[in-house]
Amino acid sequence: MYSYWDGVSRQINELLYSRTERPLGKNWEEWAAIWCNWLLSMPKQGHPNFDLTGHNCDKNQEYHGVWFLPGSFGNIEPIHRHCKIPRGRSILFSIVEKEDSFAEDTDLINESQLKDRACGFISKITNIEASIDCVQIKNLQEYRVQSDYFHLKFPEDPIYDVEPGVTTAVSVGYWLFIKPLTVGNHEIQFGATVALKSDDEVTKQMKKDNTYLPIRDHIEGNNLFELNVNYHITIV
Repeated sequence: MYSYWDGVSRQINELLYSRTERPLGKNWEEWAAIWCNWLLSMPKQGHPNFDLTGHNCDKNQEYHGVWFLPGSFGNIEPIHRHCKIPRGRSILFSIVEKEDSFAEDTDLINESQLKDRACGFISKITNIEASIDCVQIKNLQEYRVQSDYFHLKFPEDPIYDVEPGVTTAVSVGYWLFIKPLTVGNHEIQFGATVALKSDDEVTKQMKKDNTYLPIRDHIEGNNLFELNVNYHITIV
């Protein structure tokens, strides 16, 4: 039997680019690398991933036709961000992803090891969710993306404890690419839970920087990495 909510869900899914499409002429593997470079090329000061209100939502939004949404480096309480986006922009974000590079993972010696470490994190996901305008998106497993290996440039004062400069990286995660939304107000929510322990490489890296102390303590106390990000978006 066809229900009202089946129709709503279908309409929401029609807002999404499918994994077989090439949004704005690029494949998803390319877009994952572009998004990671956007996120990680910004210095720690004023970084949008640390933003709790949306104040930095428009930072470095220079890619024509696309608006990038950041997630978080893990959060204990849900994050609520308010963001104005110009009409006609598609929206790209990662629900959850793991990027690894030789700058961060100095114990690794080849690209295959980078991929294995990123995949190892993603394999520990216990829950993943996303919604648009309060309608849950189904079949999120279809949106898993592994980028090609790419050159990643860390700036001065990077968000991780690494040397500035260019390195080789790879990203694995779950992504959504939304077609331009109608003018007005919209809600985008996404979150994930990952089973991590205190001896995981992610937790070890957090020990190098007190910025991540609350998240590290949460992981060590609960054996979980969690993120929950809510966007209150106005298309103008």
